[in-house]
Amino acid sequence: MSAASAERDDGREPTAPVQRAASSLSVEPVRHQGAQALRGVLLDRGELVGQARRPDGEGDRHRISDAVSDQRKTREATVAIAGAVLARDGNLDGFSDPELADLVYGFSRWPDQQKTREAAVAIAGAVVARPGNFGGFSDEELANLVNGFGKWPEEEKARKAIVAIAGELGSQGRRFSTFSTPALVRVANGLSRSIEEGEIAGEIAEPALLKDRLHRLAHYLQYAEDRLQQADVRAVASIFRAFGKAQLLDDLAALAQPGLDRLEVLRAAPEFKRDNNLETMGNLCASLLPLARSPKSVLRWHRRSALNLLNAIQPVVERKIDAYLKLGQAERTSGANASRFPALSIYQVLKSRAVLETLYRRPYVDGDELALQARQQELHGKTRQILDSVRALIYADLSYKSWNVIAEIEAKEPLEALDAFMAQNASMIQAQHAAASFDVHRVLQAMDHEPRPPQGDAGLMRLPVVDMQGRPLGDEAELRYSIFHRLTSGAVKVVAVRLKGAPTGAMLTRTLTVEGVPYRMDLFGGSKLKPPEKSLNQLASQLPFAAQEVPSGKLLAIPYAETAPGTAFEQLSRAWAPFKEAYYYTQRRGFASPPSIPGIGPHDYALEGCFKLSLLPDRPAGTVHPFRFEGRDGEIALRPHDGCGFIRASLAERMPAIARARHDAPERMRAFADKRQSALPSSALQHYPRSVEVEQETHEKALAWLETHQSLTAEELFRTVTGGHIGGSGAIAVPSSDEYLHVPTGKSKTLTRDTGVLVGRSPFDKPNLRPIAADRVRSARDGDRTAAFLDQCVAFQYSFNVAHRSGGACRRRSDLLCQRHLDRCAGRNVAGGLRRARSGDVCRGRKVSFALAEGKGPGQGRHRARVRRHPAGDGGVRARLFGCGSDRRTKKARRRF
Repeated sequence: MSAASAERDDGREPTAPVQRAASSLSVEPVRHQGAQALRGVLLDRGELVGQARRPDGEGDRHRISDAVSDQRKTREATVAIAGAVLARDGNLDGFSDPELADLVYGFSRWPDQQKTREAAVAIAGAVVARPGNFGGFSDEELANLVNGFGKWPEEEKARKAIVAIAGELGSQGRRFSTFSTPALVRVANGLSRSIEEGEIAGEIAEPALLKDRLHRLAHYLQYAEDRLQQADVRAVASIFRAFGKAQLLDDLAALAQPGLDRLEVLRAAPEFKRDNNLETMGNLCASLLPLARSPKSVLRWHRRSALNLLNAIQPVVERKIDAYLKLGQAERTSGANASRFPALSIYQVLKSRAVLETLYRRPYVDGDELALQARQQELHGKTRQILDSVRALIYADLSYKSWNVIAEIEAKEPLEALDAFMAQNASMIQAQHAAASFDVHRVLQAMDHEPRPPQGDAGLMRLPVVDMQGRPLGDEAELRYSIFHRLTSGAVKVVAVRLKGAPTGAMLTRTLTVEGVPYRMDLFGGSKLKPPEKSLNQLASQLPFAAQEVPSGKLLAIPYAETAPGTAFEQLSRAWAPFKEAYYYTQRRGFASPPSIPGIGPHDYALEGCFKLSLLPDRPAGTVHPFRFEGRDGEIALRPHDGCGFIRASLAERMPAIARARHDAPERMRAFADKRQSALPSSALQHYPRSVEVEQETHEKALAWLETHQSLTAEELFRTVTGGHIGGSGAIAVPSSDEYLHVPTGKSKTLTRDTGVLVGRSPFDKPNLRPIAADRVRSARDGDRTAAFLDQCVAFQYSFNVAHRSGGACRRRSDLLCQRHLDRCAGRNVAGGLRRARSGDVCRGRKVSFALAEGKGPGQGRHRARVRRHPAGDGGVRARLFGCGSDRRTKKARRRF
């Protein structure tokens, strides 16, 4: 379509002459036409498209039908012209600037055709390379170029051309006041599309330039009040969508009120129903969504007006959808109820109605509560009727892109939307995206050997990170060992999704698309869900009231089709993560992060193989634990708890990461918080009654510290004001059985002074400080047995995955036992009633195929392990490993200081 025909679509007279060719011109001779003739054919074909899209009243029914029947020929002619442009092999000197603009505008009508894409990209390169660049283009032609190239923003040449044109816009070049309103709309559309793709490509300068030009455009529209006051529905909706897509929310907020006021005037006009077809109404509904639901403070002021407008136009929208479904094929592409993309238009309506029926209540809108509830129910019922009548159309045209909205409409409980939709549409989902197939039993059989680090590429994976739109982020995914990847043979493609702020129900009950595949992210939680905390210096550097990016965490996501009933993943999940608690610990157990040890390899923190395992029953409440540590010189005062686990240290040291943590290793690793000071948390004292003694002591310590520090950083100032800058050497404490604090040699210099030790447990949301008097502190230097034992200990966080062996092989059914399984079945799988364990004792039990993965560095995390070493009679070393094996019991153990 030419620039001239586009202007007439907007109710304006042609601005350029149109050269007509016979509508019956064959496609093949087009390849050999000159530049002027090619343009003439394209304009003629574009006129036919324009006629087919005009409202009723501009031609009789026969003319409309003829134009519609010529759609296929129009596409073929356009593709043929694009082929002729490509045949020139980049030599486009024979085309004038206006001709190139017309060609790009015509090609943009068929963006899904490969040749039109390639021809437009070729023109983009030629336009940028021309001397004088854009001096030969009129304002309307520049707008056509921006909008046309914007149909392929993922193409670098097209994006570069838009950036070059954007550099000419604004006060230093082409003033926005010289553009018509429809041209400004096209400019805004092209710029917003390119911003998103530029950010995906990792560009910084280009999106910044484009955002600046859009910001200038918003500033112009804000002060040129007549622009929005005279705009039609399509123009206002397009402006809203462009700024919303570019995430320029402040600019959108500035234009929201005049735009909403203009839309309200247009809605009240008698010709509103006639002049705006179904496609325009769909775009209008989509454009109002950011104003109706955004939690951003700058947009919340307009929520009520947007919701009321959305509600007011629904009767018109409902009638247009009903009329569209009753029309013949010819009338569906022209007239008041037409849409070129009916599935998309109706989908936009359904999406906005789902938001409207949720938010159309107090306090978001005014009105009687019962009346508002009745309107919500009415909206819901009609939305279900619309969905039932257009379901096949939407599935055929939009496929998985519509699943989120349909699932939300049909779900009785919002959090069950994805599961309910899967239960009803499993066959359709799997027909479009087949679930992965893998054999866990075969993988377990491959682990039936002596414990050792994984071999080859076993379990190695890279975890890509995407944003909430499924777009890959720039960070290169690190290589890690994953037991989930191992068990599934890498068939299930997992991604990590970086969230925007705190997760919400709406966020978790939708799919996102990654490389054309719908994913769900509501299955796995864990520590990655927590956003990274800002340091005090980072917080202090923030300007007051300045907009700051909210830190966010990550969630793991898997393809939606994998969760259909009967898939290999679903069967694995029933055995591997059957409890609700699995949501929180599966991430750590299945996708453990590599330890922060320099030079560590991806297989150096995992063991696979056949292990001997014993399970002991839980002890009754209030009874003494039957298991006690005992060394050669007497009892070791450590307190085990239910959920603890023991393996030989010699077995654990087959894991290279643990071997490096040994005290006699060639490169000894530093202990946790070694030579590092810990400050008293600012919230630690606020839960205690006011004390004059504590106040005086804090004051004295603060003055003493300030005497040696004249210039303070932001963090030092904060620590001094909130806690007197009280600090000391840090360490990790595990429960003892004799009410004493046992300090190993490495910490004796700092933790055995006459003043005693203060032990704290985070989070400090209650009184969690425990002072330990000096007479209750024992040191290895004083000959304390337990402290000497700790001198030989190594701690690490671990996860384990177990499968039973039966009759010499892993059983097909119920193969896998997760950690909770082991805790709960301990009462019926008792290997022996051990009362005392001496060095060298072996806990015997059934053999299991087992994978042990160490999650963080030594001394970190909730699971604390202690390796016990004693010289054996034969001169060798025998060892045991002590660890807390369940989150619930570990928390209980850590509460007991």
